[in-house]
Amino acid sequence: MSLRSLFPPWLALLLVSPAIGEVLSGSSPPPELLNPVALAFLIGLYGCGALLVRELTVRWHRGWPTILALGAAYGIIEEALMTKSFFDPGWMDVGLLGSYGRWLGVNWIWSLELTLFHMVFSIAIAILLVQLAYPGRSGRPWVGRRGLIASAVVLVFVVVFGYLFLTPYRPDMVLYSLAVIVTAVIVLIARQLPATFVVRFRGGIMKARWLTPAGFLWTFSLFFIVWVLPQTGIPSYAVFLILLALGLAGIFALARLYGKGMQFTDVHKLALASGALGFFILLSLVLEIGGARGMGLAGGIAAVLLILLWRSLRSRAGNRIIIDRTHTS
Repeated sequence: MSLRSLFPPWLALLLVSPAIGEVLSGSSPPPELLNPVALAFLIGLYGCGALLVRELTVRWHRGWPTILALGAAYGIIEEALMTKSFFDPGWMDVGLLGSYGRWLGVNWIWSLELTLFHMVFSIAIAILLVQLAYPGRSGRPWVGRRGLIASAVVLVFVVVFGYLFLTPYRPDMVLYSLAVIVTAVIVLIARQLPATFVVRFRGGIMKARWLTPAGFLWTFSLFFIVWVLPQTGIPSYAVFLILLALGLAGIFALARLYGKGMQFTDVHKLALASGALGFFILLSLVLEIGGARGMGLAGGIAAVLLILLWRSLRSRAGNRIIIDRTHTS
């Protein structure tokens, strides 16, 4: 019995999304997942969120622009509507960003960073990796109507539970209502986005080997801007604008790559994702040395799984070459 038969793609996504967004990022080191309630909570939040994004995108016949937009909506749902960290200056992880960049009751730099993080890592990269691992099912629904409804119900339950019991902080209802409206607007826009990036550029596509350091650099820049620049004393609005520019540059770069059409292969996608995740794999070693037990193991497992996915991808590419040569001979 193969691993893919034991783990259907929907189940793999339920596990991969929290593994990246919460464990590999260092937010919840592995020992914390020994608590079955905490584990179920994270799967219900991250996993069901990623599954909903993926299934809605497939059912709407959309593509990566929609996944990214819905990923941003998910980030708002988790961090504004559930944890309320967008508004709470005393949230456990916000640190300096609870005052630096705070305006009109919103932690703006923190909010933008978490929106970008969840959009890219918790949702887009998680979906990408699972789809690459299950190539024969990448364009089809992974769950039926009942599964889709069940995922939505679980996500809503987790968000409401988290709002009520994670912290006693209660945001201003005007701000909270605006967050709900913004989320709904993003979802409506996501449904209308084109199935692929429509930008077209001249010139050759970047070689896959250069996409890995590019992904690493983007992730490094994200955390450098958010956690280092505020220590330099530059105005918070400048940091916010630099962070916004980084996010827009990433989207523009993806549009440029996808604008090349079929030349942007699965190898290119995995190279980009591997570089982005490589930052966290290295960070896991630093966290382990710093006393975060289990983070080295988490980073090692992530590295091994990426290597196995690379081997699978190359094997499929080799088989296609053999088949093509057979057909043309």
